[in-house]
Amino acid sequence: MDGSELGNLTINVEVEELHFASLEATIIESFPTSTQNIAGMPTGFSGMAFTGVSFEFDMINSIDLPVQLDVDMVGYNTLGDSSVVEVRATIAKPSTYGSDSTRTIIRMSKIGTTVLSYATTDATTWTDSITTPPSEGTSTIVDVLSFNPSVMIVRSSARIDGRGTIVGGATIGGQYRMVAPFEVMMEPMTFISVNETPIAEMAHDVRSRIRSSLVYAELTSTVTNSIPISGEISILLSNKNLFPLDTTQEMLSIFRDSLAVQEPGWSITDSLYVINKCSRLNPDSSAADVYIFSVMNDFSECIDGVVYLVKYNSTGKDTVISYVDTLLKVILPEPAAYYSDTSTVGHPGQVATPGVVSYTSVMDTNRLFLLTDYGDHYIAPRFHLNGSNGKSVYLTSEDYIDIRTFMIFRLSSTGMIEPAPDEIIMLYPNGGETLTSGNEYTIKWKTYGTVSTIDVDYVIGSNPSESDWEVITSKENNIDSLSWTPTEESDSVRIRIRDPNSLNEKTGKYKTEDISGWYFSVTGGRAAKIAGAKSDTRYSGKGFNK
Repeated sequence: MDGSELGNLTINVEVEELHFASLEATIIESFPTSTQNIAGMPTGFSGMAFTGVSFEFDMINSIDLPVQLDVDMVGYNTLGDSSVVEVRATIAKPSTYGSDSTRTIIRMSKIGTTVLSYATTDATTWTDSITTPPSEGTSTIVDVLSFNPSVMIVRSSARIDGRGTIVGGATIGGQYRMVAPFEVMMEPMTFISVNETPIAEMAHDVRSRIRSSLVYAELTSTVTNSIPISGEISILLSNKNLFPLDTTQEMLSIFRDSLAVQEPGWSITDSLYVINKCSRLNPDSSAADVYIFSVMNDFSECIDGVVYLVKYNSTGKDTVISYVDTLLKVILPEPAAYYSDTSTVGHPGQVATPGVVSYTSVMDTNRLFLLTDYGDHYIAPRFHLNGSNGKSVYLTSEDYIDIRTFMIFRLSSTGMIEPAPDEIIMLYPNGGETLTSGNEYTIKWKTYGTVSTIDVDYVIGSNPSESDWEVITSKENNIDSLSWTPTEESDSVRIRIRDPNSLNEKTGKYKTEDISGWYFSVTGGRAAKIAGAKSDTRYSGKGFNK
């Protein structure tokens, strides 16, 4: 009582086995974040709302514990934007120890998240229902799927929200399912297939016959459209296997990002712009400061109206990197009739009678010449769908688009029977380059036909006579390239490749030759600079003897 010590008591206890009839615990279990890439999603495929879709978790529980399920599904589209759907649900638990398992359906739909609790697994009606609309900053499952996600990240966890009892043999589990009737509401959209089709360079004789004999081309199409949306399909042609969706600055920036990933020498700080007038690409124009010979061999190949994509260079010449042109366009007509809510057959919004249209269009032969040009080409379909005008339409496996076309070619018989002439195409230096005197370079060209030997010459200045050309090599075996070390400085230099066996004895002119498409420069270096005068008027053709 007064605080003094009364003594010590020591007890030794030995436990050989413990048996728990039940265990009370607080448990939190998180699952690893999973990332799902959705491959092949085309740029621009957005604005489609799957109005009837729902996603369900069906859970069976015999554990007397209040289990909380947390799921965040985050979708990222091809533009880098994100949308998230959030699920917060409590799994129903048995009312008493040893009673029947419960069933919980967690349904994500266009109205948010609905949790339906059933007292038993075979109950036909729910005992509790809670619908939670999306919180601020989150979306519904319909919004996420309509967002056109190319990447889906799922973050999920389960936890015990309160106290309960774990007994032997008790389980929790379930399944998920997607209910996805193809009932959609569409905004107008434009997208390009991610799978372009390569077209190999044509055989020289085939190319020559088409170009020398084609006079006129006409395309006649009959289109039957049984999908519930009208629109058009365009077939695009390019010298690259990448196609911008359109020529807005936003889409050109996205196209630039694709180039930065797939091609060397590009970064996300580069910029692109478009030129579709040849007057702005003419090397002979003082207003033009664009290098064109990475896409065309000569300015005469430029076609007004074709979209030329140009890479901006703040310290030097801008460069044409590719062209994109429309070979043909097919119209998708509006369906003639749809099934309605009162129809005894079909589904409301489904096509009852397809739309049919026939039309004829003249094909520009300049566009066909692009297709027959040297080098590889790529084509890709570009789809524009007009949307469903704020109404839900219904897609089925019976929907189809039937396109029947035939093309009429008017040919010159003379061009068809003549043999293909030999050709030489100058590749490098082809104009606009800057070489350094005293350094070695490789002159490159491409020959078609039977050119076995070549003469290579260079000239300084404009409007030269035949005697002004300086020999680099004569009657050299043709291997489509030659090493050359320039020793004279000038900003008005051109190179000529010629087949010495193509001389026409009557005219004194050579039938097979090509020169640089424009002037290139030779500067600096060890050699003495000469006065290679640059005239104000330069010849802009490919050959001086034309």
